[in-house]
Amino acid sequence: MRRIFVDLGTVFCLLVIGVALYRLSSSGFPLGLPARFENIIWVTAVTIIAICRSYMEHVLLLRPRGWLKIVEWVVILTSVHLILFWLDTVVTPQDTFVTVFAFGLSIFLLPSVVISAMAYSLLSTSLAKSSGRSTGVED
Repeated sequence: MRRIFVDLGTVFCLLVIGVALYRLSSSGFPLGLPARFENIIWVTAVTIIAICRSYMEHVLLLRPRGWLKIVEWVVILTSVHLILFWLDTVVTPQDTFVTVFAFGLSIFLLPSVVISAMAYSLLSTSLAKSSGRSTGVED
């Protein structure tokens, strides 16, 4: 049950940050800095959320499940990206989902999945080793 709350909290945080970043990048911010560095800001925010998720799993004593938790993270992150891509087509009707997906795949999805999954797995492994817990599949 705790894992479901962590998963839902993660999805909520990712969606809120995604929508906030969209609103910030389309605002009249000086020099358009959020729009220029939108992908870097997004990858950094996703990595911070991955680190927070790993730490929350450690604090809540959720048993590590080896590669399954990395797969779970990738599925959550991909699902959030698909939702954000769909929301972009709702806000900007002249864009199709295929266009938004093709653009977002290489600019947002792949870098955020790779970098945040590495940070997530490294932190969860180091936290498990520091507390003496196993990092393998549950018994």
